Amino acid sequence: MNIQEQNVPQSYRDLFATIPEKSNFFYEYARRKKPTLPKRVYVIQGFFSLTRETDDNGEKLIPTYRLLAQKDFFYKSIEGNSIDKLPSVEVLKTAFAFGFSDGGILFFHPENHSVWVIYDDLYTELVADTFDEFLEKATFQRQWNFK
Repeated sequence: MNIQEQNVPQSYRDLFATIPEKSNFFYEYARRKKPTLPKRVYVIQGFFSLTRETDDNGEKLIPTYRLLAQKDFFYKSIEGNSIDKLPSVEVLKTAFAFGFSDGGILFFHPENHSVWVIYDDLYTELVADTFDEFLEKATFQRQWNFK
């Protein structure tokens, strides 16, 4: 995978260049402005996690960054907040998935690079209007290194 060929914002490319190949970065972030609501942890994956094609047992995997192109069940009955801002299913299948949070997959909207999460139960949520907004409001928690 060449990150320069992917449909992602430049600020993501810049961050991706700083993530060691076998590391993931953990961020704490809350879209809502109410301080009483808990923040969530979002994991931004490095090259190894994004492109891994086999698990520890040798089973074939779909590379993370292509997950939305492969899992048709995500598109049977999508629901969630700001659903009207989602593109068509065909466009969504071209989205770049770059991490996860609470069992959901983080991805960039292919047309405007807003940050979204989609869960196995088909619920979608707008996380941030831009990746820059996400980085500005997020708090870096830790780096996880694979051995």
